[in-house]
Amino acid sequence: MPATFRDTLRISVINLRDNKIRSVPNGLFNNLTFLQRVDLSKCRLEHVGQTAFHNVPALTELILSENRLTTLSLDAVQSLRRLTGLVLHANPWRCDCELRPLRDWAIEKKLYAPPTKCAEPEHLGNRYWSDLNSTDFACRPEILTPPDGSVVEAYAGDVTLVCKVSGDPPPMVSIGSLATSSSS
Repeated sequence: MPATFRDTLRISVINLRDNKIRSVPNGLFNNLTFLQRVDLSKCRLEHVGQTAFHNVPALTELILSENRLTTLSLDAVQSLRRLTGLVLHANPWRCDCELRPLRDWAIEKKLYAPPTKCAEPEHLGNRYWSDLNSTDFACRPEILTPPDGSVVEAYAGDVTLVCKVSGDPPPMVSIGSLATSSSS
């Protein structure tokens, strides 16, 4: 409900800890210029809208720990200029290219606090964000060309195959050689 706090403009603390809240919609905390602290821990949160905290200039502490968040857009928190506490631990974070901007921003602004860890992908499971490089937060490359299921038949002569790959960070592509055999 985006208008929930519309009539509480001078509120400074909102404690919603331990509620069955699954989503923080866009606009929920908009224009609460006196709001300094929001506790949404242990709420079963799966989503925080990108503009849930629009025009909340005094917010210094945001607690999102012990929820079900796998990702969080940097847009949701980047405008919070006075933020000095961002508590994110005990969420099943999917540490990929979608989460990288938030992770890098939190570390740069000295807002990262252990024990915030990755749950996915498997090879990063249980690793602290601070123990990883930015490039570890990657998304699986995708082969764009040739389309899946393509078949190339060549009976004689040279063949040129084109392979286009996309990924974040950009993947390294190596060219191997095809072994051919001929029987006489």
